[in-house]
Amino acid sequence: GPRGCGGQPRAPEERQGAPWAAKRDRALFAEADGVVNLAGAGVGDRRWNDRYKQLVRSSRVDTTSTLAITIAGLPAADRPEVLLNASASGWYGNTGDQVVEEDAPAGEGLLADVAGGGAGATRPAEAAGVRLWRPRTGPPLHAAGWPAQSQLLPVHPWPR
Repeated sequence: GPRGCGGQPRAPEERQGAPWAAKRDRALFAEADGVVNLAGAGVGDRRWNDRYKQLVRSSRVDTTSTLAITIAGLPAADRPEVLLNASASGWYGNTGDQVVEEDAPAGEGLLADVAGGGAGATRPAEAAGVRLWRPRTGPPLHAAGWPAQSQLLPVHPWPR
């Protein structure tokens, strides 16, 4: 299944848990003021065959759905106040030179479908009164990793 969730907690009040294990970790979510969901298989580190496309989708949409349903099922007094659910700029699809605003409709393609499905998967938490934040970000650029390496490869001689 999907790999682990980021780094270790950095402060005593922080907790770490896997969204796909939300049903098992209900107490973890019940004591949280807010939940940050960054789950998802990488989209730039391998070829997208049919099996991997399904993993990209399930690692985001299915885990988000499990998390939202679990949060919605908690007693109102125990629910986190906010759910930050990572989305992606892929929501907009390929817009070419067109500038898009946050309220632009979803585009076409796997990433737009996955981002849209992830947004739909948060509905149970939203209906239960949890404030949602869905930042649509792009991949970070770092000289030592994807996507910068792949973009710089034609113009930068990487050491071997």
